[in-house]
Amino acid sequence: MKKTNKNNKSSLKKIGKEKFSLLLLILHTTLSFCGQNNYATKSDLEELKKEIEADIEYAENKITKVEKDIKEIQNSITTTEKNLEELKKEIKADIEKMIKGTVYILSSVEIYDTKWADSFRGGIGSGVIYKGYIITNRHVSDPYSIIENTTGFYSCPAAKCQDRFGVINWLKLLKNCYLDEYCYKPRVVFRSCVYMLYLYYFAGRLDPSDIGTYPCRVFWEKIFQDYASNRNTNCVNDFFWENEEFEDMFCYKIYSSYLPEVKAKIKAYTYDGNELDVINSKFPSCRDMDLARLEVNKDISQFNLSNADKYDIGDNVFAVGQPLGLGWTVSSGVVSAKRKIRDFYKIYLIYLPPIYYEIFEPTCDYNIIQTDTQINPGNSGGGLFDTEGKLIGINTFRLSGSEGIGFAIDFSEALSNLF
Repeated sequence: MKKTNKNNKSSLKKIGKEKFSLLLLILHTTLSFCGQNNYATKSDLEELKKEIEADIEYAENKITKVEKDIKEIQNSITTTEKNLEELKKEIKADIEKMIKGTVYILSSVEIYDTKWADSFRGGIGSGVIYKGYIITNRHVSDPYSIIENTTGFYSCPAAKCQDRFGVINWLKLLKNCYLDEYCYKPRVVFRSCVYMLYLYYFAGRLDPSDIGTYPCRVFWEKIFQDYASNRNTNCVNDFFWENEEFEDMFCYKIYSSYLPEVKAKIKAYTYDGNELDVINSKFPSCRDMDLARLEVNKDISQFNLSNADKYDIGDNVFAVGQPLGLGWTVSSGVVSAKRKIRDFYKIYLIYLPPIYYEIFEPTCDYNIIQTDTQINPGNSGGGLFDTEGKLIGINTFRLSGSEGIGFAIDFSEALSNLF
């Protein structure tokens, strides 16, 4: 750019000199012509000389102005280049801050009783460091949610779900169980035992004649003992004849003490390779709010992130997380919409009968952010940031089968429900 400007300047000077030479040539020719033919008087020549000098002065002033404009443009370009460099440095620093404030969460859940153990449950996720804690999603860090994600919770027996009314009644039953901790936890473990029983059977690791090869052995021993002695008949019949689903919470209370213990190892890793053990977890009182605050065994406050006071639709945003295990991936997009979770479900379930909304309606309402930023498995629990590297949300889910429709829980909800 500087070389081009210099060339322009030289060209202008050259044009000025050429014009001056041309004017002198005209003057010389005119004088010669007038001397030979006496067509012009001395006063005419003086007048012509003045006009030529005025033209030369005008041209020189023009050249000076152009040179000044070129210099101003050069200064403006230099200033813009400096501003761009400063902006690049700021963006780089903000992204680095986002990355350092994001952790990789690795969960491993062991289902264990005195005679058997299995630990194939697990998952990956993300989290952000805030006020010395890790903020993430519940389904990334709660062992029962992890088991539920790997084995399923909503499983409708064919005998009970032959028509829509059967399905609706079943879903109502499951929702009541989901909201009751004393029902939810035993049911999740129970479903896992059934799921593993099928896996063992199809993998050829199960000998039907030898209960010693069964997963969740203590639980199955109790079931078979009750069956043989005709005790807890309704529960055993529910289990054997109703597609392995207990309906009565009383059955869970009976058998919950025989179900395997759930042990979880939730670890987090910082960008610099620090390994952290989660020693305590806190969840919102509203079970439907997918948030968690994790306390770890080391001081991580040096990586604390800050949060933004506000954001608007159309604002540029960044997401940082571990999509499909690809550590500390940064993606970008915009805030597509601001929504309430209940309004979202009304739209999402609009083509189903109203009864389904009554069943799936969240038990509490809260703010969510819709974004076209890429949110994939592994991004869950990671941060959604503004262009200054400040938190505005916790990435939580995306619509299955969609492109560019992801959702984050507004970070203000984490502040009001976890601190």
